[in-house]
Amino acid sequence: MSKTVIIIAVAVVALAGASAFVALRVLSVPTQAAGQSHATDIPKVAYVEIREMTLRLADAGSEHYIKIDPVMAVRAKEERAVADKIPVVRDRIVTVVTARSSNELSSPTGQRKLKEDLVAVLRKDFQDTLVDIYFSDYLVE
Repeated sequence: MSKTVIIIAVAVVALAGASAFVALRVLSVPTQAAGQSHATDIPKVAYVEIREMTLRLADAGSEHYIKIDPVMAVRAKEERAVADKIPVVRDRIVTVVTARSSNELSSPTGQRKLKEDLVAVLRKDFQDTLVDIYFSDYLVE
């Protein structure tokens, strides 16, 4: 009987040791080496306001408009270069938005798709300088 108790005790200790090893290795948060920080991995972002725009949409048979106030999130070190190209940005936005109908742009899905398409078009001009685009105002009538 005492052999059985010893075998069970050894198995419990081995299982506890293996569980502790897995918990420490797999589930623990990796620590950073001294001198490293996540702040260097995340680019500093600046926001460039494009100014409010009211545009006629491509609805057939009726007139519908969209009022948007786009803001570009760009890498901070490139903020001035992007600000100098606002006329180009506004032209790209006009081209993309006026090709859409009010039905396309009225839903949250349509708004998300518009943002994705604008980012894709603007990345051709700004490559990795462009982080994202936001709308501080968005109204479809």
